[in-house]
Amino acid sequence: MLDGVSGFSGAGAQISPAIAPHDSFVARFTPPRAGTFIYHTHVNESEQQRAGLVGPIIVLEPGTTLDSATDHTVLITTPATGADEARTVLLNGSLSPPALEIRAGAAQRLRLINMTMTRPNMRVELWRGDSLVTWRPLAKDGADLPDSWRVPRPARSPVSVGETMDFGFVAPAAGPMRLEVRAAIGKLLATMPIVVR
Repeated sequence: MLDGVSGFSGAGAQISPAIAPHDSFVARFTPPRAGTFIYHTHVNESEQQRAGLVGPIIVLEPGTTLDSATDHTVLITTPATGADEARTVLLNGSLSPPALEIRAGAAQRLRLINMTMTRPNMRVELWRGDSLVTWRPLAKDGADLPDSWRVPRPARSPVSVGETMDFGFVAPAAGPMRLEVRAAIGKLLATMPIVVR
């Protein structure tokens, strides 16, 4: 499979080429299963990932469609400048992400992806007022978790670099919620507001 390491990865005569400025390359592949996956650059990673060459790949079961009202992806990345990197992270490419809008009582899927450059031990938390919400882990790194692991728990989880974690939750009533991303030592790095209607 072509995974993007130019001049190295691939199979047989199909080796990933370097992509010149203003050029393009199409990689075709068959995902191994439905799940939350990632893509990112393998050339000058520090500069190119900070410039946005990273993102989610959401693979669905055949015959299904993504419902953006209940299925939400949060991509956590490193800001472009060193000054910002020391104090914050980007959520879906923004220092101030727009509010996520959800319906009370509807089952939600939250796909968390850590593609930061230097934050392996950060954690993500889901709050309503001063209380953690309850969520259930659903999948990790593109693979569904066994039923025995899908136990409701307080909505706090580490998400390391290159890791994806999917969680399910239901907001019981209308009102504000928030998703917080914190450094390993607990320092708040970013917040995404959630409006429950």
